[in-house]
Amino acid sequence: AMASIRAFDGTLLPCKRLRSSEEEPTSGSLIFVFGHGLTERMGVYDGSEQWKSTTSVDLQKVIQSLPSSTSRPSVVVYDARGHGESSGWETGGPDQYHWRCMGLDMLQVADAHQASAESKSRCILGGCSMGAG
Repeated sequence: AMASIRAFDGTLLPCKRLRSSEEEPTSGSLIFVFGHGLTERMGVYDGSEQWKSTTSVDLQKVIQSLPSSTSRPSVVVYDARGHGESSGWETGGPDQYHWRCMGLDMLQVADAHQASAESKSRCILGGCSMGAG
């Protein structure tokens, strides 16, 4: 299901949690927050835009292909500020694209997908390059 996270400065970051199975996440479950690359959007990785791009990857299918004996994470994809359906960033200026802001956004997305405030899930943060080379 699609949701939006409000970042520290009010920017809305649309996000979607992909499930490795039909089961609901449990306390302490593993979450992989995946950040798309520069000029991309979450749809390139959630399977919804495979027809638009030859480089798209359905991360949910990748996770489901892992052996059942492994701990399959739930994958969270989101539209970074200035990308996809994100909004509220339009008047913020270039400083909001500093890696510190983008990193804080990713941490806020991860925090919003925790099972509960009392029992944090384990998180893996990763993704594609935003052009910081």
